[in-house]
Amino acid sequence: MSKEAKVAWDYLKANLDNQVVAYSRLTTLLRQENKALIERNHQSLINVSNQKEILTPEIFELQTEMSSIMNKIVVSESSSIVSLQQVIAFSPEQFKQEFSKSRGVLMSQKKEIMLLQYRNQKLMENALKYIQHIMNKVMDIRSDNQQVYSKRGSTNVLGDSRNWMDIVA
Repeated sequence: MSKEAKVAWDYLKANLDNQVVAYSRLTTLLRQENKALIERNHQSLINVSNQKEILTPEIFELQTEMSSIMNKIVVSESSSIVSLQQVIAFSPEQFKQEFSKSRGVLMSQKKEIMLLQYRNQKLMENALKYIQHIMNKVMDIRSDNQQVYSKRGSTNVLGDSRNWMDIVA
């Protein structure tokens, strides 16, 4: 194996290792986001969002670099997109096991990330639905002569004297 070829394989290995670390950080952030959503911790949610904004371009850059390296290693006429599995098939024996392991870890991490993103999205959607529901109730109560229940369970007509603390929506 030529020195240039070894450098390319080493560079790909380093890129894969960096992706594993980056996706691990993203998984940790998504777990923190999930916890913040459940606990309704707004400050933690803001912090996690800021960290995700920093990490996202880094992951994109790593993916772009990996594609570039793989396209240099495997020249394919059938398609312009080269997969990691194709690269593993062409890789020297000393790298096959490491690349296969990294690929397995990345696939597992991506599945976990998709699941966490789905859960977090559902939590956000439910929170927004709840906020919309409460806002609709407040708007209904604001209308004149709206009948509502007081904290004692009796019905009252609010009219001009509205006590928002007594209302159970």
